Amino acid sequence: MSKKTPIILTLLTLTLFITTLAKPSYSQYVLNLTVGTDKQNYNVGETVQVTGNLTINNYPVPDGLVAIEIDYRAGALMYRTLKTGTIPMTLWKITLIDVYIGDSGGYRLTNVKKGSKYYIWIWYNNSGTETVYTVLTFTIYDSDGVPLSASAPAALSVAPGGPYFAYRTWDVPSEAALGTATIYANAFTELPKNNGTPYYPEISSTFNITTATSSTTLYTSKTTQSTYELGTYNSTFYIPRRGARLGTHTVYVSSYYLDIQATNTTTFQVKLLGDINGDGYVKIGDIVLVISYFGTTPSSPNWNPNADINGDNKVTISDIVLTINNFGNSGTY
Repeated sequence: MSKKTPIILTLLTLTLFITTLAKPSYSQYVLNLTVGTDKQNYNVGETVQVTGNLTINNYPVPDGLVAIEIDYRAGALMYRTLKTGTIPMTLWKITLIDVYIGDSGGYRLTNVKKGSKYYIWIWYNNSGTETVYTVLTFTIYDSDGVPLSASAPAALSVAPGGPYFAYRTWDVPSEAALGTATIYANAFTELPKNNGTPYYPEISSTFNITTATSSTTLYTSKTTQSTYELGTYNSTFYIPRRGARLGTHTVYVSSYYLDIQATNTTTFQVKLLGDINGDGYVKIGDIVLVISYFGTTPSSPNWNPNADINGDNKVTISDIVLTINNFGNSGTY
C-alpha cells in the first residue's frame, strides 16, 4: 500500500459523507393522510363536510397540499386541492395562471344564462426544463355551494415554457342557483383516484349565473384557503333538494410530501328520504303509501323498509311527517 492510499480513502469517505448530507434520506419518515365525513348517510338538502389530517411521524404537516376527488355512480362530483396550512415553498413544475368562464374566443364573461353553452378556460405554464405530464381539472359550484360540474379538460404532456391554455365547453344547468358561482382549477400528476397528487395550489374565479345577457369583464384568480388549523384540511358542499345524485359516493385523497406519498379513501351515502316507491321523486303518492304502512314493523306481512324513514323498525307518525317534509325533493339513482 502506498503512502497516498490512506489520504485517498479519507477523501473518499469525506466525499460520501458530504453527499449524504446534500441528499438526505426520508426513509425513516412516515406520512399519514386521513379522510372522513361528518356523517355516513345524508338526505338531499344537507351539507356534507369532508375533513382529514396530514401528518409526518405523527406531527401535523404545516404546508402540505391534498388532492381530493369525489365520485358517484355516473362520474366525478368534484376535484379540489386543499392546503394543510401555508402554501408550500417549492419550485413548481406546473404553474396555474388563470381560470375563468368565457366565450369560444377566450373572452371572460361576468354573467352567464341558465341553459346556455360557455367555455371554461385554464391557463398554465411549465416553469421547469423538462416535459411534464399533467391532468388539469375544474369544478364549478353555484351560489348555494352545490357542485354543478366536475371535469378533467386535459391530460397532456406539457413542454417547458408557456403560457398554454386548455378549455372545455360547459352548459349552465337549468337547476343552478342564481348568483355568484365559483370555478376551481387544479393541476395533478394524475387523477386523485389514480393516486395523483397536486402540482400547484388550486386557483379560482367567480361569475354570476343570471337570466341577463352575458357581458365581459375581468376577474382575478385567487388561491383558496380551506383549513382551520395546521395539518388539517376540509371541504364542504351542499346536496341539492332537487336533482341530487343519489347512492354511494367515494372520496379519494392523495398527498406528496418530502418525497413520500400517502393516499386514503372513504365513502358516504346520499338518500332521498320519503321516496317510498323508488321513482326518484317524493310526491303525493309517497305520502299515501307511507300512511298505508302506518303501524307496520319488520314482522308485518306488508312491511316496506322504504316507509321506515327514520330507521326505527316501525312506521309511525314521525315517518309520515318526514315524508311530508321531503315533498317535492328528487334525485337520480
